[in-house]
Amino acid sequence: GAPMKNKPYTISEYNHAFPNRYQTEGVLFLSSYAAFHDVDGLMFFDYNGSWDDWETDKVGGYFSIARNSAMMTLMPSCAYAYRNGLISPALKTVAVSYSNDDYLLLPKKDASGWDGPGLFSRALALEHAVRVETFDAVSHFDAGSLPAVMGNPYVTDTKQINWNTSGLLTVASPQFAAVTGFLYTGSGMNIGPLTLLSATDFGALTWLSLTGDSLTKSGQSLLTISSRTQNIGMVWDGTRTVHNAWGQAPTVLQPLELSLRLSVRADSLSVVALDPIGAQTSSARTYYPTGQNLFDITIMQSQSEGRSAWFGVSAFGAGTAQTVSGDEVVMPGETELRQNYPNPFNPSTTIQYRIAKRSHVLLRVFDLLGRVIGTLVNGELSAGTYACTLHADAYRMQSGMYFYRLQAGGCDQTKKLLVQK
Repeated sequence: GAPMKNKPYTISEYNHAFPNRYQTEGVLFLSSYAAFHDVDGLMFFDYNGSWDDWETDKVGGYFSIARNSAMMTLMPSCAYAYRNGLISPALKTVAVSYSNDDYLLLPKKDASGWDGPGLFSRALALEHAVRVETFDAVSHFDAGSLPAVMGNPYVTDTKQINWNTSGLLTVASPQFAAVTGFLYTGSGMNIGPLTLLSATDFGALTWLSLTGDSLTKSGQSLLTISSRTQNIGMVWDGTRTVHNAWGQAPTVLQPLELSLRLSVRADSLSVVALDPIGAQTSSARTYYPTGQNLFDITIMQSQSEGRSAWFGVSAFGAGTAQTVSGDEVVMPGETELRQNYPNPFNPSTTIQYRIAKRSHVLLRVFDLLGRVIGTLVNGELSAGTYACTLHADAYRMQSGMYFYRLQAGGCDQTKKLLVQK
């Protein structure tokens, strides 16, 4: 039933129970809608109530989440977003007033066409907050007086939560962006400053600012990627149960491959896999803009440097001119051609350049005799920082020295690069 107005509101006994292959969605569902409904406290069912072993890395019960990686990996980001109010509460609260007879007779009334107790569609709570105002109303409750439900996809009145019941839930606020469901169906979807370019399977993804700034301005942020989990040697009966064939430790998480576009006001991003206490596990990968403050990154959890559910994102530099509500406008510097990286290289390298004002940009590669090997950019560009990739094989470049030249807005700059095969 709906919570009572001006009374504490908590949720307990909630879980998407193991071995549900889609259970990782449960953490984001609960935390996001709980924040939207201004819930005072959340209690998952349960932490480790199924057995007495607190050490073995093994899922040992249908409801216990203590060793369940699909659930626990999302607790830091979702709990932080919930407790710090990063997901806004509803803008509109729908008041429901019952008479004493309404309340006493509810279980016996004909609720044909509605979802359950209360004689109104519970889907209303996917769009607005709902509160019981009184159980002592003079007149009977009239469901027809309530706002109509707009329907699938269900969008909260804050516009921050969007649930398409065919398989995707998204959350987009200034400091928190997230999606869960059949991720491969969301290719090209914009979730605030995050764009899901591609993904391989069902899972959950959250992106959290760690600085108190918006994600577009944050110098430190956390990416979390979760999917399906199971124990080694666990035996499935079909796709819905394991009976008591729990298998052995350790638990394993299905690796996902994702391509993401992050909108961050920076000149470069560093992305590194983190261990369970937040320390770096490998050398960081550096990304340069593919457009104005846009960074295309790839996470492959199947590879050694990506074997984690948590990835730290560090932003460097001021980025390009961008007007954001509440933000200062940062003007770009002078037009500049930067040294390619890596250099020497094989088979590819990244060339980054900054354009001070809108102009025609020509970026070409030359051999030692001054002959044009290839044209990387030839067109009109707005002010901003850009990057492009040069593939030696695409231009049949052999080992040796080459030059690359930028001509834009009266600026003419040339640098050397070295192919080493």
